[in-house]
Amino acid sequence: MHPHSRFRTVAYATSRELLDDTCALRLLEEFFDNHHFILAFAHLGLSKTTKEAKSDAAHDDSNELVAVAIFEENEAVGIAYATDETRVHISRCKGKNPKAVVFGLAAEVMKSMRDLGTAFGPPKEVETFAHVLRESLGLSLERGLTCLSYSLTEVKMPERKLPAKALPGTLQLADRNDVATVAEFYAKFLIDVKLSDKEMPMKSAAKWAAKEIERGAIFLWTVNSQLGGELVDSTSSTTTVVSMVSIRGGGKNFVRIGMVFTPKRYRRCGYASNAVAALCRHALEGKLENHEGIKRIVLLADEENNSSRGIYESIGFVNSHSRHTHIRFIKKA
Repeated sequence: MHPHSRFRTVAYATSRELLDDTCALRLLEEFFDNHHFILAFAHLGLSKTTKEAKSDAAHDDSNELVAVAIFEENEAVGIAYATDETRVHISRCKGKNPKAVVFGLAAEVMKSMRDLGTAFGPPKEVETFAHVLRESLGLSLERGLTCLSYSLTEVKMPERKLPAKALPGTLQLADRNDVATVAEFYAKFLIDVKLSDKEMPMKSAAKWAAKEIERGAIFLWTVNSQLGGELVDSTSSTTTVVSMVSIRGGGKNFVRIGMVFTPKRYRRCGYASNAVAALCRHALEGKLENHEGIKRIVLLADEENNSSRGIYESIGFVNSHSRHTHIRFIKKA
C-alpha cells in the first residue's frame, strides 16, 4: 500500500505484465495524441517480432523492475518505466494530487534502480521527480535537451536540387558489415544530443550497434563514392555511409524514428532529410518488416535546434507542442 492511503502501487517485472494490465494501458492510450508515451512504448516491445515477444514472456521470473504504476480509486494516475538499467521514463501524472503521484513513483524507483542516470518525460513531472531524488539521494542534477514531439501521416517534401557538394544516394538497411560505422555514429550522436559528455567506448557502442542491426532497426543513407564529390571519403568501397536513422519502436499503427545522425563533414548536403523522408515513405507504404499498417510516424526533436526542426517540418512532420525533458543525475564526489 502506498503511503498516501488512497493510492495503490503495482510493480511490473516484465514489459508483458504491464501490457496485459488493461487499467494501466488505459492511461497510456489517454495520452497517445500528445505522444507522452510513445518513447516508453518503443521500449516496451509493441513492435517486437513474435520471437522476441515469446522471449520476453519466458522471463517472467525476473526480479528487475520494468515499470511501476500508481492507482487512485482503481484508475492508473501515473507510471514510471525503466527503459534500461539507468534510464527511467516518467508519465504525465493526474488525479487529485499529481505531485503526490510523482513522489510515489520516485519512492518506488529508488527502491529498485540504484544506478539511475537519466529521467525523461513531461517537464513538470520530471522536474518534481528529479527534485525528490536530489533531496533523498544527494545527487546533482544536469538538465539536458527538451524535445518536442512531431507527427507525420504523409511525406510532403518535394524533390529538390542537391547542393553542388552533395551526391545522390539511397536508403539501405544496415547489416553486420556496418557495425563499426553504426557504432561510431551512435557514440557521436549521444554527445550531439547531450546524453553524454564524453564519447562512449567503442566496445560498448559496437555491442549496441550489433543488437540494433540484428533487430532490423538501423537504416543508412549511402552515396556512390565512384561519382566523386569533394566531401566523400576515398576508400576501396564503392559506397560511403553519410547518414543514419533508426526505428526506435512503435505500436499498432505507428512507428517512432530517431537516432538521426550525420557526421559533420557530410552535413548541409540534404542527406539526413533524404534518409528520414525515404524511411517514412517505406513505413507508410508497408515496406518495413514487422511494421505493417503504419499510418503515422513520430519523432522527438531538440526544442532549440531550429535547423533540424525545419528539416522535419519540410518533410511533413507537424509539431504536437508536447514537450519532453531529460535530466541527468550525477553522484557527488
